[in-house]
Amino acid sequence: MSIARFPIAGAARATARGRPRTQRLANGRELWDDLLNEFATFGVFAQRIATVDALVSLVALADDHVFQPESADAPVQILGGLEAAGIPFDALWVAGLAADAWPQAPRPNPLLPLAWQRERNTPHASAARELEYARALTTQWLHGAPEVVFSHARNADDYERSAASVLVPMAVPLTVAAPVATTARQRAAAPAAEGIRDDRAPGLAAGTRMRGGATLLEAQSNCPFQAMARFRLEVERWPRLAIALLPVERGMLVHAALAAFWRDVRDHAALVALAPDALAGRVAAAADAALTALPAARWRRVPPAVHAGETRRIASILRAWIDAFERPRPGFSVESVELERLFSLAGLELRLRIDRVDRLADSGFAVIDYKTGEVKSPPTWFDTRPQAPQIGLYVLAERAHSGPRSIRAAAYAQLKSGEIGVDGVAADADAWPALRVPAALRGSELPDWDAIEARWTRTLSALATEVRDGHAAAAPRDRRGTCRVCGRQALCRIGAPATDDIDEGDDG
Repeated sequence: MSIARFPIAGAARATARGRPRTQRLANGRELWDDLLNEFATFGVFAQRIATVDALVSLVALADDHVFQPESADAPVQILGGLEAAGIPFDALWVAGLAADAWPQAPRPNPLLPLAWQRERNTPHASAARELEYARALTTQWLHGAPEVVFSHARNADDYERSAASVLVPMAVPLTVAAPVATTARQRAAAPAAEGIRDDRAPGLAAGTRMRGGATLLEAQSNCPFQAMARFRLEVERWPRLAIALLPVERGMLVHAALAAFWRDVRDHAALVALAPDALAGRVAAAADAALTALPAARWRRVPPAVHAGETRRIASILRAWIDAFERPRPGFSVESVELERLFSLAGLELRLRIDRVDRLADSGFAVIDYKTGEVKSPPTWFDTRPQAPQIGLYVLAERAHSGPRSIRAAAYAQLKSGEIGVDGVAADADAWPALRVPAALRGSELPDWDAIEARWTRTLSALATEVRDGHAAAAPRDRRGTCRVCGRQALCRIGAPATDDIDEGDDG
C-alpha cells in the first residue's frame, strides 16, 4: 500500500544553466559512467581540449545531475501530491485537505505583470486557476486506488478547521471521527498539577562577590525579580539599534570629563583662581579627553555631526555645573575620583566605584555621585525599600574602609542638559549649604548624621540579605516606573514590553 501526504513540496537545486536533472540509479558508479559518456559527446565540437578546461566542463556536468539512489520497494510510501497523481495504489491516504490549505492561495510571480499572467492563465496567477488545478489533482487522487481517504487536522491555532470545498461536488463522504475521550474524562485522567514556588532562587554562599555593585541593590529594591534576572541569570534587554550615542554612553562621557577636570584642577582654591578664559580652556580639555572613554570602533559608527557636537555638549554641562554649584561651595579639595572599593555587606561582596570623594575645609569628607538621568529626592533614600541607594552604600563603604574619618555630606550631582542641580544631605549647614540637614528629611526619625548612617546600614543590609538568600519575587515598586525601564517582561510577564527610552543607570 502506498500513501501520499499533501501538501509536501519537493525541492531541487537550480543552477545558472537551468534546473538539475534527477536520476534514480542503483549506485554512484552508474552515474559516473553516464557522466563520462555524456562528456565524450563534447568531441563533436572540440577534438582537443586543455586538461583544466576538461575538468571544469566535467564538474559543471556533474553539478547538473542530482544523484538519488534507487530505493527498494516498500509497502508504504510517503509521496508529494504531484508524485502520487496518476500512479495506481492499493490504498491512498491524502492528508492536509483543509479548506484554508486546499486550494492553495494564489502566488503570482512578482517580476511579471499580474494582468499578463492572468490573461495567459499561468500557474498560481489567480484564485480561479488554483481552484481548477486543485479540482483536477483531487480527481486524479480520487481514482488512484480502490480505497481513498482524504483528511485534515481538526484544529489549528485554537480554531476549528473544515474540509476543502473541492471535495463536496465530488460526493466524497465527509465523516468526523469521534474523540477518544471527552474533555471531562481527559481532565479526570490528567496527572495532578504540581505547584512550586518560583519567587526564590538558591541562596549564595557567604562572601560571594556579585557583579553590578550598587546597581544590584538598587534593582533588588525596585523589584527582586529584576535583580535576579539581570545580575544572576544575566538576562539582557533586547539590544537597541543606536544611530547616535546611547544614554549610558553619554553618561560615561560626562563622568570621564569631570574626572579629567578634577585630576587637573584638584581643589576649590585653584578653581576660583581661574580666570574665565582659563576655566573655559580647562573645561574644553577635559571634554576632549573624555572622548577616549569610548573605543575608536564605536566612534566610527557614530555620525560625524554627533561626534563633532559631543565635545560642546559635555563642555556646556561641565561649565553650568561648575559655575552654579562648585564655585559657591565652601572650600574643599578633591581627595579621589573614580575610587574603587570592595565592600562586604551582610555576607555579600560588592565591587563599587565612587565617582568622587572631597575633603572639606573644616574637617570631614563629602561623597558625590554623578547622575546624567533622574535624581531621586533625599526623603525617598530612607524608605523601607530605599530608592537611589547608591549614595548610602558609598558612604557605608567609605566608613568601613577609612575607619575614623568622618563623612559629613552625601550628594547626587544631576548633570543633564537643561536640568543641572544638586540634592543630598549634610550633617550640618556648614558642610555644604546647598544640601538638606537630617532634621529636614524625617524630623525625629533622623535627628542627626549618625541616625542617617544607622538607617542606611539597616535598610541596605536587608537588601543584601535578600540577594544572598535568593529572594526573587516579581514585585515591582511601581509598574509605571520600574517596569517601564526593565525590558525583561518576557520572563516575569508583568505589563507590556518596556519602551527602552530610559537608561538603566550606572553600574556603580
